[in-house]
Amino acid sequence: MNQFDGISPILVIGSGSAGRRHALALRELAPNSKITLIKRSPGQQPLEEIHKSNIQISSELDESLNENPMAVVIASPATKHLEDAEHVFPHCKNVLIEKPLSHSASAADQLVKLAVLHSASVMVGYHLRFSETQIRLLELKTSLDLGSVVSAQFGYGQHLSLWRPSIDPKNSVTARSDLGGGVLLELSHEIDAVDFLIGKIVSVQSSELGFHGAPTDGLVETIADFRLIVENGVEVIIHLDMTDLNPWRIWRINFENGMLEADLLKGQIFATLGNTPRKLVHQSNLTERKTAALDQGYAFLSNVQSHNIDVRSLRQGAFVAEVIEVVHQTFLLGQPIPIVARNS
Repeated sequence: MNQFDGISPILVIGSGSAGRRHALALRELAPNSKITLIKRSPGQQPLEEIHKSNIQISSELDESLNENPMAVVIASPATKHLEDAEHVFPHCKNVLIEKPLSHSASAADQLVKLAVLHSASVMVGYHLRFSETQIRLLELKTSLDLGSVVSAQFGYGQHLSLWRPSIDPKNSVTARSDLGGGVLLELSHEIDAVDFLIGKIVSVQSSELGFHGAPTDGLVETIADFRLIVENGVEVIIHLDMTDLNPWRIWRINFENGMLEADLLKGQIFATLGNTPRKLVHQSNLTERKTAALDQGYAFLSNVQSHNIDVRSLRQGAFVAEVIEVVHQTFLLGQPIPIVARNS
């Protein structure tokens, strides 16, 4: 018997790309467990792998919740996360919520309070925290003789039409404000990575948002440029872009004695030590994305198995939602705004 087959049934809410990714990872980790995927969208989605993997598809959430699943993944649009959590927590205390935690800071705060009320253990789905490149970048940051961090730049660019080629980009979650779209929510990995790699964000110093250049509803931001200050005084600049036809994702950390630069699309990390030439110091496995999904699923099911209640991931997800809201406020007011201290 597989290690996690005793965790059954498992429910995944949402049949979009994130929901399918979670369902397939959980199937590989628990090959004999009953797994049900809730499909609400009437549109066409690539579900061939789901069918081949013996994952049931249902449109009846209440019926599936009445089976009292042992683990639930909420991978619905961000605007539905709080509502779905309200339905799930009375039936299941072990929940993974796909990033972002919610579409607003207030909804994220309500979700934290609801989880605490139900003594639920919630993991937020920032799968890049499990990626080989990001983990190795953190290791190199501390193992190489680079000195203190002095600044950092994090950026991601990819045209919306390239994100989910199997569906009309105008109907995607990313393109619609009513589903929690826009680059800040959809690409919030970069904000989470600042906390993971640099330190706690204490203020947003400046922000510029654009709303054109991609087939959206015209209400979501398509480009975001903002400047953050971390608790140790380090400045971090983030650029997020869904209008760039040449996909790229580069994270650069500048130190007193050199620099680390990660190309996350290629899984490569380069180092510059003092006056030495830039050098490739790490190449991630080509299966990195799948491995990260499996490792995240493994961590989630391990928490389910041990009945471990840990609210740190949940509170960090709420903190990212707060940062995003302050980025919007800084853009509207044109002045620096501090970030309220995260709950602890």
